[in-house]
Amino acid sequence: MHWLLLLLVVCGAATAQEGRWCSRDDTASVLSSWSQGMGLDSNGDTGVTIKKATEFFLHLMSVHPEVTPLFANVNVDNPRSPEFQAHLLRVITGLDLCVNALSSDRTLEEITSHLAKQHEARPGVKAKYFKALRKFIDRNIPQLVDNLDLQAWDNCMTPIFNAITALLP
Repeated sequence: MHWLLLLLVVCGAATAQEGRWCSRDDTASVLSSWSQGMGLDSNGDTGVTIKKATEFFLHLMSVHPEVTPLFANVNVDNPRSPEFQAHLLRVITGLDLCVNALSSDRTLEEITSHLAKQHEARPGVKAKYFKALRKFIDRNIPQLVDNLDLQAWDNCMTPIFNAITALLP
């Protein structure tokens, strides 16, 4: 009987080390998918990433036109402007930091907490805008990634988006 209890404790400890965000296997799958889907690699070319991010944001603004004024200071009226493209890269870089920190609970907690506070401080930013952006990404990522593990994707991305939007109305 004591061996069974010991086995349960060991299994529980191993599971607890998986992390509160998502499992190691899910993390590996999402890291691979994210890199492939967003065109983030070591060659330094951000063209593909900016193109995809522009599609995401233009869709967000078509679904929620009230969000457009929130981006007035980044020249939203000209999606090809350096200001708007720089903003898009900041957004993608924020998500990239989150995805790449999935294996470090402490680091990911710090990043998402920082992003949550940043967005809480901006009047008019609402959780529903992040949900619309996430929905668009989820709907389109399978077209960008070979053999996407949707369950792993959801297991990792849901807690990230929930943490970023935790302080928003």
